[in-house]
Amino acid sequence: MDVSKQSLTIVIPNWNGVEFLKKCITSVVKAIDIYGKDCEIIVVDNASSDESIDYLNNNFPQVRIITLKENLGFAKAMNIGIRQAVSPIVIGLNNDTIADKDFIAPLVNHFSNNGDIFAVAA
Repeated sequence: MDVSKQSLTIVIPNWNGVEFLKKCITSVVKAIDIYGKDCEIIVVDNASSDESIDYLNNNFPQVRIITLKENLGFAKAMNIGIRQAVSPIVIGLNNDTIADKDFIAPLVNHFSNNGDIFAVAA
């Protein structure tokens, strides 16, 4: 796989985490800008009752939001987001993550080392 041109999807499950998302999404957008490739951000919202959806819609229109009707938990929300990803490489993050600006390329680069790589963890 030629990862020098590889796009990716970042999936972030959320439940009533608007305060976390403010820092998380901002840091992820900066990291994507530095990575320099087309990337997709998916937030899978577990039926939040806070302002999470409004915040994302008003501040990050590029974020794709999947809204669940009930809280299915982290793992199911992550799996739903992964199934909706358009890219073959998916990075899963918690909504309370503050991403380092250079975190993407070192992870993606591992996929060029060996065709047998399935997953990489930071």
